[in-house]
Amino acid sequence: MKKFISLIFVFAALVPFASALSINSPSSVPENASWGFSVSLDPTDTWQKASVKIDDSVLLDVYSNGTIVLDPFKGQFVLKAFVYDEDTKSNGGLVLYVSHFGLQKADHTIFISSDSTQDSKIVKVFSPLDESFVSDLDGRITTLEDISALEKQENARLDGSISQVHARIESVEQKISDENIAWRAKISSLESWLSAIDTDQNKSETAAVLEEQSEQKAKLGGFFTLISNMAMPVVLGFIILLAIIAIAVGLFVTTNKFASKGIYSKDEYNLPVSKEDGEMADALSTDGKWAKK
Repeated sequence: MKKFISLIFVFAALVPFASALSINSPSSVPENASWGFSVSLDPTDTWQKASVKIDDSVLLDVYSNGTIVLDPFKGQFVLKAFVYDEDTKSNGGLVLYVSHFGLQKADHTIFISSDSTQDSKIVKVFSPLDESFVSDLDGRITTLEDISALEKQENARLDGSISQVHARIESVEQKISDENIAWRAKISSLESWLSAIDTDQNKSETAAVLEEQSEQKAKLGGFFTLISNMAMPVVLGFIILLAIIAIAVGLFVTTNKFASKGIYSKDEYNLPVSKEDGEMADALSTDGKWAKK
């Protein structure tokens, strides 16, 4: 059904919508391939019967009432034939559509004649592929098949090589990963060892600093002790000296004070003495054993 409708549209495209009898067909068609043509018929009041021929052989007869009669012999090559009225408002516009089975390679003439007029059209039928072309094409196809087979083999070989390369790369990557892990473990161990050395060194330095500070403190303590021991007699002597000076000053002040009041007198050594002691000293110096001679 779809094929039939498609043929209708094809034939409709070939029709130039003229009222005169005319054939519309392709100028060339492939050999032994189904093809079609159309015939624009005259108005029905001008003819009763029209005959369609191909190479002087009657193909079919068409009547003005739309009836089609196929030839008993050549008509067997007609796949489909029908009349379509493209202008129902007048007695013109009838179009005959014919679908043919196929023709041999040659130039063929389509001829139609009616009671009033006639028309003809030459159709060239060609072989789409001659024997030499087919042979050459078969050779090319064989060559392409051989090339395709070689390409498949080469692709398979390349796939195998690529797989080996991938396996090798994965092996190398695994070794590198293992080496990295081993080196990381060694580096971690080395870092731990260095950290332990740094800790021991810090402890040693701390102990040395503490010991040095202790020695400095001891030295400073001994120095301050020595200074204290050395300074103590000086301080005591200075204190005693101050005390003596204070006593002397006090005596001096006291003596002067009493001398000014007449309580004391001075002896021959210019030392203050009391009045009684002075009189006694005078008596002794004149009458006693201390009397001056």
